[in-house]
Amino acid sequence: MYDPGGPTCTLDDFAVVDDHDWVTIGVDLLRAVTEEARRQGAAQVVVVCGHADEAKREALRLAGLSIASEWWTAPL
Repeated sequence: MYDPGGPTCTLDDFAVVDDHDWVTIGVDLLRAVTEEARRQGAAQVVVVCGHADEAKREALRLAGLSIASEWWTAPL
């Protein structure tokens, strides 16, 4: 993740209208974005996903992604 051998395509605020759409529309959108990123020279894709967003997490697993890290935070 930290030295993928090229640019990284980062997807933040990647969303669908309904949670049931993740396994169909969400996966299709992710594939389209990753294909374009690959054409433009990206070596990896990183997708931001909340810990409790099970529908999105399942779609990311179906698309072949795996968890690389989670961020923990506290207000200051």
